[in-house]
Amino acid sequence: MVIEILSYKESFLNPLLKMVTPILFVIGVYYFYQARQAYGGEIQKIANLLFAGGIAGFIAMAFRYGGDKIVSWKWGESVFILIFAIISVYVAYLVRNRLIVAARALGIMEDE
Repeated sequence: MVIEILSYKESFLNPLLKMVTPILFVIGVYYFYQARQAYGGEIQKIANLLFAGGIAGFIAMAFRYGGDKIVSWKWGESVFILIFAIISVYVAYLVRNRLIVAARALGIMEDE
């Protein structure tokens, strides 16, 4: 027995999430676009990657929505979520390395 709120076909959460998710991706992509324009160097590189990741996430969400109507579109969701995840891991790696450099420069962390 499935709890009604978690039921894909019966829950109000399904259409609500389908409305909220694209709005959040658009807002995030807009902020990353602004950062791309405002900064250079490593911050711009990270903003470019986050911008691309946001677009990949938005496309994945579109394939997810389309996959409800056309089942053969489900592959698109998986591919673009994978791209989003790869970009996210790479950005996390870059940010981690920059934070280590900053911590060493500020004396918060000692050289190993």
